[in-house]
Amino acid sequence: MGKSMKRLMTLLSVGLLSFSAMSSIALAASKDPEQPNILFLLTDDQRWDDMAAMGNPIIQTPTMDRLAELGTLFTQATVSSPICMASRATCFSGQPERFHRVNFGGSKFTNTTWSQTYPQVFRDSGYFTGFIGKYGVFAQFDAAEKFDVWNGFHQQGSFTTKDGRHLTEVIAEQAIDFMEQSEAQPFCLSISFKAPHFEKNSLPPIEACKDLYKDIGAIPLRGSEFIKKEYVGNDSFVRDRYNMFFSDAEKRSETIKMRYRAITGVDMTIDKIMQKLDDLEIADNTVIVFMGDNGYSFGEHGLAEKYWMHEESVRVPMIVYDPRIPAEQRIQQSDALVSNIDVAPTLLAAAGLEVPEIMTGMDIAPLLTSEDVAWRETVFSENLFTLRGGPLCDSARTPKWKYVEYFDNPEITPELYDLEKDPLEMNNIFSNPEYQSVVEKMRDALIAHRKYYSADESGWKKGNAVSAQKKKAGKKKK
Repeated sequence: MGKSMKRLMTLLSVGLLSFSAMSSIALAASKDPEQPNILFLLTDDQRWDDMAAMGNPIIQTPTMDRLAELGTLFTQATVSSPICMASRATCFSGQPERFHRVNFGGSKFTNTTWSQTYPQVFRDSGYFTGFIGKYGVFAQFDAAEKFDVWNGFHQQGSFTTKDGRHLTEVIAEQAIDFMEQSEAQPFCLSISFKAPHFEKNSLPPIEACKDLYKDIGAIPLRGSEFIKKEYVGNDSFVRDRYNMFFSDAEKRSETIKMRYRAITGVDMTIDKIMQKLDDLEIADNTVIVFMGDNGYSFGEHGLAEKYWMHEESVRVPMIVYDPRIPAEQRIQQSDALVSNIDVAPTLLAAAGLEVPEIMTGMDIAPLLTSEDVAWRETVFSENLFTLRGGPLCDSARTPKWKYVEYFDNPEITPELYDLEKDPLEMNNIFSNPEYQSVVEKMRDALIAHRKYYSADESGWKKGNAVSAQKKKAGKKKK
């Protein structure tokens, strides 16, 4: 058995790859030679229920909703890390943070590791590539040199551009300019919105959205009961953010409405971009993937920000639309356990390009036309971000169960939730003897995941994943 096949079988054995995905990778090079355009849309801190199509009765997102009707809306999508930098690096690389290790205080993309990301593979394959918006990852090179068109920015940037315009609206203009430049060849355009991320209560809306939601009253907390986490101190950054924005109904409602105005502004920008696809008569050959980079806590469980394994932090909206699939064959909604780790292989496979072996995500394409697909039964998330005092933690999640461990602090009680009976994750049943067999099964899955990515049973060993990645990425094909 060759090394490539051994790797695929290993992924299958730990639930990270399905036979359908393996077939998709093997057949990628034999797809229709008329390659599609690729459009990847990423929002910042938009949680799963920040979209009308996901059941939110308040927010106005008609374009996102229309995209969900055209394509497939994944109702149980999650991210492998609820931190913006780590999540974005995962989208680029098709690898979880334990492997790529790109995060604040962590590693940087090198020329070698970047060569295995979807933007570089598209560019090497003759695509016209562009990046617009918040880049958000560390690298040992000038990111502008890695794209044919670069309108990105590092760090958080500003919602107000140098000429006084709103960033969200400028992104639409830059996207339209890019598409007009790319008529001679297929394009891969990555757009990363800054919204609805906010710092210090600064999230100005575009002019068309400034009066939205003002007549809306108090917005109820998704989980109404306050639970003080044993690992969140009263003097912590997370507690400060909670006290600033979510500690009472008025603060919480005003903060959420501020975010909703920003998201509706993004929705209007996406509408302009999709209209341009129609004007250029390329909409029927442009594959679109839309998702959030991570979620955000509005005070649920007494928490603010992200960093945690709760649904508010790790669950995001995700839509995949391939217009080449006839409407009558499309699955409109799927509850499959997809993740941002699947973005890169899905985009590459959609274009018929070879998916690098180092990517451990899966091609989502089979889920767009069938509900009878062999797919992963467990999805994993992790927080390896320590700069703001949050605990290192990771989780294994199935459609029914979520198991969480705080692997840097054994004194913190692990968590087990029955997501079918307790979707708000209010009742930790880890210590209930009735569920010990479930705990053992979920922990075994989590340990297998850690070991696969060069970690030991208790968490991860610094440097192992980076060394493994460099070694694999540097191998030459025979």
